[in-house]
Amino acid sequence: MFTAQVYKIAVLSLSGIMEEVYTVHEVIRRFNQENAERTGKLFLPVAEDATASDADVVIGIVGNYIEKAEVIEEAVKAGKKVLLFFSKYQDPENTIPAEGKAVEAFKKEMESKCVCWEFSGKAVFENRLIETINNL
Repeated sequence: MFTAQVYKIAVLSLSGIMEEVYTVHEVIRRFNQENAERTGKLFLPVAEDATASDADVVIGIVGNYIEKAEVIEEAVKAGKKVLLFFSKYQDPENTIPAEGKAVEAFKKEMESKCVCWEFSGKAVFENRLIETINNL
């Protein structure tokens, strides 16, 4: 038995990106298994339909369009730790220009309010996520 600070984490796909959501859950599971006792930190994913009030940390993954921006804005206003990951490996031919501009505007707005990372592939995403979780 050990004592740990438990962080409830909401993992949100703001663009229907599911592979990265699974990656987040796997990274959290691995972190807990390998590091929880040593660090005294335990990360507990909350339900996918969570609100900002349900979590201590909110991880949002954004692709070539954005939905649920209000959940991120609510989390920031509530003082939650918010981590946004913006995918740069979306096919530009599958992006509606107005949606791409909305993603860029959202990113620009959030950069001064929370942690924002760009990633260009699964390995980069996973490495940034591990680094960020280790520093919580």
